[in-house]
Amino acid sequence: MFYAVDAIERETARLVDDAETALIVPLAWLPQGTAEGNVLRWQNGAWQIDPAETQRRRDNAASLLRTLLEG
Repeated sequence: MFYAVDAIERETARLVDDAETALIVPLAWLPQGTAEGNVLRWQNGAWQIDPAETQRRRDNAASLLRTLLEG
């Protein structure tokens, strides 16, 4: 399952899964360099940034925005 970093506030991050369930976790639990918009997955007992899924979702969002602006 994937979790998108929805927001980072102070020392916590709000993660939202594909079913739109939110988790609030300490920022210290996440990989160094985690930023809003990154997509994470829980793997081998730790959170990991999934660069390919992050880029795929960013590309989809950009494509949707272009379609809306052209529409």
